[in-house]
Amino acid sequence: MSIMRGATNFGHLTTIDRRLARLGASADNLVVGEPNASMVKSRQFVERMTQIIWDRTNPNVSTKPLHERITILQNKGAIDDEIGALFHSVRLEGNKAVHEFEESRFEALHLVRTCHQLGNWLMSALKLDDQPSPYTPPSPRELGYDKLDENGAYRLTDLTVPAHRPGLIFSFSGHYPPAGRSWRYTRQRLLELDNEGRIHRNPSGHLLLKRYCHETYPS
Repeated sequence: MSIMRGATNFGHLTTIDRRLARLGASADNLVVGEPNASMVKSRQFVERMTQIIWDRTNPNVSTKPLHERITILQNKGAIDDEIGALFHSVRLEGNKAVHEFEESRFEALHLVRTCHQLGNWLMSALKLDDQPSPYTPPSPRELGYDKLDENGAYRLTDLTVPAHRPGLIFSFSGHYPPAGRSWRYTRQRLLELDNEGRIHRNPSGHLLLKRYCHETYPS
């Protein structure tokens, strides 16, 4: 279950800070059902981690905005530029979730994996554990890939798009796109997909694309 997954993936951080571990676990648990909330929790995770490092290195400095604190920690050498870039990336994507209502599962999962990477880094930096903790992602079925063939888990998606593009309106395998829609791909690409066994024909003859989980969520 996802709740167990979040606790398993971030539980080791209780050694550092229980709130940090809870934020990571919450972000992980929300990826599938509430990706926007997950992205906000990931930003809060980075903010909490920044505060933990800040308190250890700047005990007498007044609190500053998150982006300034991350930059100051980079300048002091408390975090290197590569790790600092990860802090900033989560901060910026989390801001988008708050202000632009971003709610992509892909982005939410990417942020959670980045937070997990940062958690492992902090465990090592504080000399608590040099052995990286593995991350267990949501299952393909949890992510909506509920079918399986020899190439892996997949879901069926529309081969057309809601746009009138004359160059992509033609007969393929005896079918035209519905009114007001066009094929998503050129004739040549559709032929390639068909030869690869990627086009599914449902009982009514409607054409659908097999989209594999590993294409969107690489391990």
